Amino acid sequence: MLDDTLALMYVHPQVYVDVGVISYILPRAEFHRYLRRLVEAGFANRVMFGSDQMIWPATIQSAIESIETAEFLSPSPEEGHLL
Repeated sequence: MLDDTLALMYVHPQVYVDVGVISYILPRAEFHRYLRRLVEAGFANRVMFGSDQMIWPATIQSAIESIETAEFLSPSPEEGHLL
């Protein structure tokens, strides 16, 4: 439903997207494709990360790694896309 999400975000600037659960449910490559599309569409500042760790505490490390291993993200705005 990524195309629908992008369309919704284009039309409604107050809409944000959360990538918490999909960051560890989807295969890493698929998650990175999804996240890259959001970033390349200009929505990096409207992506939220909710770990859901209070329900599934064992998933927090995997979720964080899925963000940290996204090569197209950088830790500072000067270096490129920040998330």
